[in-house]
Amino acid sequence: TTLYLNFGAGISDSLATTVEEFRNINGTGIGGKGTGTDLTEDNIIYSLTDPLEFVPLNYDFNGVGGFNQADIVAQSRLSSGLWSPSILMWS
Repeated sequence: TTLYLNFGAGISDSLATTVEEFRNINGTGIGGKGTGTDLTEDNIIYSLTDPLEFVPLNYDFNGVGGFNQADIVAQSRLSSGLWSPSILMWS
C-alpha cells in the first residue's frame, strides 16, 4: 500500500519508523491513543511493529521539468483545498 502524506518541505531524506512510533509521534496522548495517525484502527490491517518508511516525492508538479522549490509551491497550491494538513491517497 502506498500512502501519500503532505509534510510540505519537512522531509528531505527518508524516515524509517514503525506504526507504533508514528501513532505516538508526539507522545502517547490521552488514554494511550497516541498523538498521530493510528494505522491499526478500523479496517486498516497493520500491527504496531510493522515498519513504515517515508520518502520524499520529488515530482515535477509545475510541469516545467526537474524538481525544485517551485514544485513544492505548486504542490502546496494543488493540495491546500483538498485536506489539510495532510493529503491521503491509497493505491
